[in-house]
Amino acid sequence: MNHHLQIDRDEGFLRRYDYGDRVVIAADLPVADEAVDVDVVGDTAIVVIERNGRIAESELDLPHGETSAGVNNGVLTIEIETDRTEDAIGSGDDSTELDEDA
Repeated sequence: MNHHLQIDRDEGFLRRYDYGDRVVIAADLPVADEAVDVDVVGDTAIVVIERNGRIAESELDLPHGETSAGVNNGVLTIEIETDRTEDAIGSGDDSTELDEDA
């Protein structure tokens, strides 16, 4: 398993776990579950966060594969079933950030 960690400016966490046949992305969000909307379109996750009356949108490039996403207790989880680990997010760039400035 490969594990990548990114800490954002609000001390939130964005983690990526590579398990060979699947990739799991987990983000610790400083908002209630109902303030987060996540959609997957093709190989892109679109995350919209509403906070203090403002809306922020972030896009994350995903490896190709069957994807499920959800938010539970302030943790955004995106799971991608794939056998192509070389397609991992940001291949060659582990600095993927989720914009939580909303």
